[in-house]
Amino acid sequence: MTSPAPTTAVSMKRFNVVLSEDESSWLDKFVEEVGRNGGSVSRSEIVRAGIECMREMERLAQESSKCPRLASAKSGADLSLLMTLVARLAAADAP
Repeated sequence: MTSPAPTTAVSMKRFNVVLSEDESSWLDKFVEEVGRNGGSVSRSEIVRAGIECMREMERLAQESSKCPRLASAKSGADLSLLMTLVARLAAADAP
């Protein structure tokens, strides 16, 4: 008799995200495009992927003297600008 494969339970917590009409529309179009390409993704998965991307960007910023820390943002607009800057600097440094 074989044992069932171990599973790792991830604790999830529900929260609401308030999006503008434009952001919501863009997300819906993105989900549709993924579906047309044979994939499946939910809004929650998109938000989790975005958070994981932010973690990686913050890690890259900590390792580079050229990149500002995302945690230095003073507002949502600052955060958007810093994320764009870190992404562009990381792309410029890519081989």
